[in-house]
Amino acid sequence: MSATASILSMTITLLLILSGCFPPIQPPVVTPTPDPGLEQVTANRILVLGADGNLFTIARDGSDRVNLTDDATPGRYYTQPTWSPTGERIAWAEVSSAPGEMSGALITAAADGSDRTRANVTFPPFFLYWSPDGAQVAYLSNWLGSGAQTIALRVVDLRTGGADTKMLGIGQPFYFSWAPDSTRVLTHVANRRLGLLRLDGAETVLSERTARFAAPQWSSDGQHLLYAIRDDAIPQLVMADLAGNVKQVITLVAGDVRIAFSLSPDGARIAYTETDAPVSVNSFGPLFVFDLVSEEYEQLTTDPVVAFFWNNAGDALLYMTIDVAGERPWLTPYVWDGAQKRPLGRFVPSGHFFNQYLPFADQYAQNMRFWSPDGRAIVYAGEDEEGRRGVWVHALDAAEPTFVAEGIVAAWSPR
Repeated sequence: MSATASILSMTITLLLILSGCFPPIQPPVVTPTPDPGLEQVTANRILVLGADGNLFTIARDGSDRVNLTDDATPGRYYTQPTWSPTGERIAWAEVSSAPGEMSGALITAAADGSDRTRANVTFPPFFLYWSPDGAQVAYLSNWLGSGAQTIALRVVDLRTGGADTKMLGIGQPFYFSWAPDSTRVLTHVANRRLGLLRLDGAETVLSERTARFAAPQWSSDGQHLLYAIRDDAIPQLVMADLAGNVKQVITLVAGDVRIAFSLSPDGARIAYTETDAPVSVNSFGPLFVFDLVSEEYEQLTTDPVVAFFWNNAGDALLYMTIDVAGERPWLTPYVWDGAQKRPLGRFVPSGHFFNQYLPFADQYAQNMRFWSPDGRAIVYAGEDEEGRRGVWVHALDAAEPTFVAEGIVAAWSPR
């Protein structure tokens, strides 16, 4: 099937998904646990955006549900639920809409729903990203700059109460990665400019000649930056130091090829995709893994991969291929452990995940976890082969996934 036909089929499928025509599934019988302690609701938990628009967390077997919201309506809904780096807090966006106007707020709370902060904003956030120290939440939202619509990067400092926001930068599109010490962000703005942005808004420009990519990445040791630039007119994926000096060329890229990438948490390997297809997703193409020490490549698939995520240890990779069959986009998750790859069935992603998360999977790979903390299971939201919708946990040693809750987006806690 051509790329254009695939896009059309995926668009039709999205409309079908959003129509809510799929049959419901009966949730498991759950015995609620009264007033769970904070430790109980921060470790090995799944954060869910429910089918009714409310937010909650649950244990991996669907028990011990803790509601974070219970008042979602068509005029007020919640989105972008995001764990803090330790799992002790959760942030999300509240969107209030009425004819002709829209406003919202960025809310944070302890994992049990207590100790809330609220920053009211004119333009609701559409992407949230905690600083590594858990003291700040950076977010992207629409903005008006010089009379034109653009995107703003703003930050909420929880150390000062979390009620106010501060502008860091504007541009469209806008992608960024936090420094491990939480003092700066690495930005890629307007498809051309790379910069290091301090929290006072001061910027050090690294390059004005980027190649075709979206989200840059800061290494977990804080010493290296990963991005794609045009060096001597040759597009290339590189590892650079904090001054922008290239330390290692990962791969050369054809001029019309777009690349998406992710550095493993242990800093040992880089996964990346390349595509020249005219699709509206950041990742779409064959998946490669590059070993930074041996400088050897391995191609994991020739099928189009639309998302890939390292586990916490960095020794296994979850990736998803896409196949449009029967006018529906089926995702097949695979797990590669460094030696072998194994498919884990297939599912149709929820409309919310398909529309808001999948196109920007390389950015979400830095702030969202689909792996269990121990690396022995994955979580996802969608419809299975039998037409059942919800949130599913698939243990790597199990033949089939287990249904855990009704929901349209799910993410695992960091520990």
